[in-house]
Amino acid sequence: MNGESAESPEPETEGADPADPFAQVRAAIEQDELERAQSLLEEFRERGAEWHFMQAKVFRAKKWYTESKRCLERAMKESPDNELYKKEYDELLALAGKGRKKKPREQAQMGDEAAGLCAECCVTGLCTCVCESCDGF
Repeated sequence: MNGESAESPEPETEGADPADPFAQVRAAIEQDELERAQSLLEEFRERGAEWHFMQAKVFRAKKWYTESKRCLERAMKESPDNELYKKEYDELLALAGKGRKKKPREQAQMGDEAAGLCAECCVTGLCTCVCESCDGF
């Protein structure tokens, strides 16, 4: 042998299926090790439906809902019959719907501090449903 180990540089996850290339990514997400999960995903050369699904789960855990939605849409486009992808997508949309259900409040008037902050967030792309006119993503 040339001194290289045949073992994976990452420790095997207990109970993980060695034939499942995403087992370690799933385990990292479940353990809230999002940077590790992201690092593992970046090592993949092929980025098919399952890769986009796992990336969506990392983004959702980070509360990056727009990016998560885009990845789920890509996964569903590549694998339209996958019920798990559809379920995750529906859950994400339901989560966005909950964010829009707010107590009635007075409409902000032009020049109000709240209106200015809302406009600034939306213009810079930082809007995360703080505006009632936001569609959730």
